[in-house]
Amino acid sequence: MSRARFTAPIGDVADPAFTDLLIAAAKSDTADVVPTAVDWAYWRGIMPVLFARGLEVHYGGDDPGAAIRYAWDRLIGWQAGGDDVPPYGPYANPPNVGPAGGWTTPLVDVGPIDPPVAPPVPPPAPDVVTLVLTTLARLEDKVDALMVQQNQNTEGIHLHINQVVEDLEQTVANYLPLLEALVGKLRP
Repeated sequence: MSRARFTAPIGDVADPAFTDLLIAAAKSDTADVVPTAVDWAYWRGIMPVLFARGLEVHYGGDDPGAAIRYAWDRLIGWQAGGDDVPPYGPYANPPNVGPAGGWTTPLVDVGPIDPPVAPPVPPPAPDVVTLVLTTLARLEDKVDALMVQQNQNTEGIHLHINQVVEDLEQTVANYLPLLEALVGKLRP
C-alpha cells in the first residue's frame, strides 16, 4: 500500500532506516527536494527528542503512533516559522497540495534511503606539541636577543659612568691645589 503525500510512513521508531525514511519523505513532500547532508545531520540528531516528545504529550492519541505523528508533523513544518516554513503541504503559507508544475522528486514510500556520502574528513590539525615547541624556540630567540641588547646597553652605561667619574676626578684634581691654597689662607 502506497502512502499519500503529507501522510507519515509507517514504521518502527527504533529503526534508524525508518528515521531516514521519514526525513527523506518529509523533504520530498514539503520542499520537492532530496535531503542534504545538513538536513540528514540535523534531523537525525533531533528525531529521538521528537519521538519522545510525541509519546510524552500523547500527540493525537494514547498509543505508540503518537511518536511518529508528532515527529512527522514537525518534519513537515508544524510550528515552523520564518525561513523554516515549508513551501508545500498543510503547514505551508498558504497551505497547498504541492508544486503547481508537478513534483520533481518521486514519492518516498518504502525501502532503504541512501543518504549522501559524508563530506571528506578535514586534514588533521597541526601537532600541538610541535606548535608549542616552535613557539618556545621563537620566544627563546627573542629573550636571547634582548639579553644581548641589555648587555650592550649595560656596557654602554658602564663606560659612560666611568667617563663621568674620570671627568670628575680630573676636575677635582685641577681645582684641588686652588682649594688647598684657599683653605690655607682662611686658617688663622
